[in-house]
Amino acid sequence: MNIRAPLGFSLLEIVVALGILSLLAGLGANAFFSARAKQDLNHATSEITALLREARSRTLASEDGMPFGVFFLADRAILFRGQAYSEGESAEKTVQMPPRIEIAAINLSGNKTVFERLLGNAVPAGDVTVRLRGDAGVSRVVVINADGLVYVE
Repeated sequence: MNIRAPLGFSLLEIVVALGILSLLAGLGANAFFSARAKQDLNHATSEITALLREARSRTLASEDGMPFGVFFLADRAILFRGQAYSEGESAEKTVQMPPRIEIAAINLSGNKTVFERLLGNAVPAGDVTVRLRGDAGVSRVVVINADGLVYVE
């Protein structure tokens, strides 16, 4: 008697294999988008930190004999010249947050900090929380201390 081995794959085997591949692809895509969002958060935090340090540096250099500061809104940070921010007039540079990122909490009086000439002290000192939109658990806090030093917690 001749026993023939089945050739190829059954429909059930193909469906199971496709289901497993779909599951793995879904998990991989989720991990990719999560990593991309965290990368955007880190980049936005670095941009804000650099903007604050630039404001302090330009103040200490007595550029134009004026102090510089940074004004914060939910979707951007604005470097300005002078003691107060006036929309459109004193803006020097703007850092726009990516669509998935927001400035969630601004713990600064008037939503701004200005660096004093000669010493570079920050008035007022405080912090700014940057986070992923819709995910309060993933955030970074940019701290501006009274001495004008800027760091990320």
